[in-house]
Amino acid sequence: MFFINQGTGPLVEPTAFEDAEFERRLAGTRALMAEQGLDALICFAPENLYYLTGHDTPGYYWYQACVVTHDHLPVNVIRKLEATNTLGRSWSRMVVEYEDVQDPVAATLWLLQDLGVAGKRIGYESETFFLTPNQYDRLRDGVANTGGTFVGTPALVETMRSVKSEPELAYIRRGGKILAKAMAAGFEVAGEGVTERAVAARVNEVLIAEGSCYQGLPTFLGTGPRPALAHSTWSDRVMVKGDALAYEISASVERYTCAMFRMGVVGQPSDDYLRKMDACKAALHAILTTARDGVTAGEVFAAGNKAFLDAGFNDGLGRRLGYSVGISYPPDWGEGHIIDLRRDSEKVLKKGMVFHTTPGLIYFGHEVINISQTMIITQTGTEVATGGFPLDAVVV
Repeated sequence: MFFINQGTGPLVEPTAFEDAEFERRLAGTRALMAEQGLDALICFAPENLYYLTGHDTPGYYWYQACVVTHDHLPVNVIRKLEATNTLGRSWSRMVVEYEDVQDPVAATLWLLQDLGVAGKRIGYESETFFLTPNQYDRLRDGVANTGGTFVGTPALVETMRSVKSEPELAYIRRGGKILAKAMAAGFEVAGEGVTERAVAARVNEVLIAEGSCYQGLPTFLGTGPRPALAHSTWSDRVMVKGDALAYEISASVERYTCAMFRMGVVGQPSDDYLRKMDACKAALHAILTTARDGVTAGEVFAAGNKAFLDAGFNDGLGRRLGYSVGISYPPDWGEGHIIDLRRDSEKVLKKGMVFHTTPGLIYFGHEVINISQTMIITQTGTEVATGGFPLDAVVV
């Protein structure tokens, strides 16, 4: 009923990384599996399939999985239509295809048998958007029926993903350069009588033209009172004098995210607005100068929050001040489930981690003032990847 198919001949498109990069990732994943006594690992998140095999498609609304063992290349279980993306433009190019009328869980259990790991200790991603309770129940029962053990393994591949290699960082840096151009274009077109939709059209035009693929989240763009609505996208609202402008934009290069938040004003900003902007800049500076290899996420949060407190604000106390970014597919562009900058977190920052750090003042239903950078953690500090776009509010 099922079989392993392997792609042959030239790739339709080249993979985003050299073989050595994929081999490094697979070796690291296997080492973590060995630490947990796992004979196999089943991944479901599209980010992890991309990380391990290069399989790339927005069609993950159908079941997909990747089975990793210690002595075989990773094998994907994919809907037949989507399997073309494994066969024609991935690294391992190995896939078990299932027809739309077939059961993908049965295909996965068959693959475990074929790889000789059924009845052994099988890890599975236990914190993912992409495994339904029904699928989990049937996988668990199927593994148990062969005498195996089904073990939840939260964040195993994510442990590898949290620290980026130089080839990965190169894509994030490229995204930062794209962002600087898109952000500048968004403010250049803004002004009295201009709609949010017109600005969003220009921003997205530049993102695509300069090399971004689709992002994990849409462009967030609000004017006047609308930025106080969390994650508001563009509307037909027309800008008027005195409006605050809030743009949060991401670029995605080979699925690697870089993000930036900037503010603007139609007309001259008030003294109160400038005081709040200064507090945000101080918090951002504190974060960027505190973060480095070996520091905890909680220490970085404390530095940013202290800057707010010193400026007379306490709005950051209950909110994270940044989150990991890297590979992303909708519904998110962040990796906060891996590591974020939150109060009292004891997770340790490592060289090569990347964060979108977002210190802001949020007055729900009234006002948002926020500026951000995407920062790369280095041995001695941070490298800003977001293209050097100015921090001050842009007057249009």
